[in-house]
Formats: sequence, C-alpha cells, structure tokens
Amino acid sequence: VIASGSGNDFGKGMGIPTDPIVCMRQILKCIRRENHGIPIKKTDLGQVTWENGKKHRIFGISAGVGLDAIVCKKALHSNCKKFLNRIHLGKLTYLFLTVQSLFTMQTTDAAAVFDGKGQQNRKKMIFAAAMNFRAEGGGVPMAPGADAQDGKLSVCMAWGIPKWRTFLCLPLLVTANHLRIRGFEVTNCKEYDLKLKTPMVLHADGEYCGDVTEMHFQCLPKKLHVMW
Repeated sequence: VIASGSGNDFGKGMGIPTDPIVCMRQILKCIRRENHGIPIKKTDLGQVTWENGKKHRIFGISAGVGLDAIVCKKALHSNCKKFLNRIHLGKLTYLFLTVQSLFTMQTTDAAAVFDGKGQQNRKKMIFAAAMNFRAEGGGVPMAPGADAQDGKLSVCMAWGIPKWRTFLCLPLLVTANHLRIRGFEVTNCKEYDLKLKTPMVLHADGEYCGDVTEMHFQCLPKKLHVMW
C-alpha cells in the first residue's frame, strides 16, 4: 500500500507510513524476502448490501448513512477539497463540510438489529457509521476502540441530539471524547441491519452508493492479506 489520498485513514489504521519513499522501500523489502517467507498481516474487511441484497460494496475503512455519508458525497466534487489539497490541508475538508451539512440535513427515525438480537429504535438519527478502523474522514475517531482484526464492526451512531448541541460536540468527536455524551454510542457486532423511515445517503469508503432505507452490514474476517 502507498498512501496517497487526502485522508489516508486506511494507511494510518494499518500503521503504514505516509512517506511514499518509505512505503516503496518496504514493498521492495517484501519482494526481496519472497523466497524466505513474507510476514502477512490478515485484516478484516466489511461489506454493505442494499436493495434486498441486489447491490453490495466491500469497504476497508467504513460504511454508513447520514451525516458522514453526506459529507463524503459532497467531498467527491468539492472545490474546497481541491483547494485544501493543493495547500496540503485536505483532511480539513471533511471538518468544513461536516459543519456545513449538519444544519441543512434531515434526520430520520431508525431501527437497528445487531447480530440478530432484537430491534433497537433510534429517534432522529444523525448518522450510523460501521467502522472497521477507528477513524474516517481524515482522522476523525468515530470508534476509538475499533480493531480491524477482531472479526467485528464497531457501529457508531448519533441520534436524538439537537443539531446545535451536536455542533458544540464536534470538538469532543475529533478528540475521541464523544462517547460520554448521551446520544452517541458504539456497538461492536459481526453484522447488523438498519432500516430508516426516510432515505439517507449511503457511502462505502467515501464512495456514494445511493439514497437508501434498508441495508445490511457485515464483517468479513481476515479477508485482506497485507505484506508487512
């Protein structure tokens, strides 16, 4: 892996250096060791399906609906992102677009089922992010305790919080102190289903998937093998 994006959450989660020269040296080192056994790090992946299983997407970092998905969709064509990338501040794009989107988005009521163990209702959901690594959006630690090798997803949800209060909570979110706030929660699970009252934007690793009401998320344990 050579990390070259504006966020690089996958590379950071894997502990891969951001310097491309250092990455190339590591790759060449692995190639030279080919006949002597290359250390392999086996990492989980995630999968989200929607439209009754007709569509699916594999993800390495995260997938989810709501605020973070709206931000990802906007970032794909954002002039702000292009400008900040030029001055090497691309990761600030997500923070800027989060603030912008928070006060214009519509929340919705949701019903979640984790590992098939009963339905949990969430009023006025702002977002639900299925995390494989701890951070997305250029280093925002949505699920500080997430482990990409434990065979589980860490689902971070925010619901029932007034938008103005959510705005005030953003500093706690970016410093991984949001879980002590009522309305933020993280649930670790192998799979979960989410049903929404009204459609929300769905993303997988920042790529727009569609506006959906029902989806299924699951962990795919040890599916990605990385030379180390």
